[in-house]
Amino acid sequence: MDNVLVATHDLSYGLALSDSDMKWIDWPVAAVPGGVVVKSALGAIGTALLLVTMTSGRAAAQSDT
Repeated sequence: MDNVLVATHDLSYGLALSDSDMKWIDWPVAAVPGGVVVKSALGAIGTALLLVTMTSGRAAAQSDT
């Protein structure tokens, strides 16, 4: 299992993300979609600005912020 970053609720374009907007969920390594944000590949995440609209539960892609 790896941890994938997903939206906790619907998020609007341009939102300054806060801790409550995103969460890590367990995801089988073999099923992790390419390009999503996985905890094993990151250090600390600093401030981010959302560049797309996200629906609740959608995995965050590296290009989204």
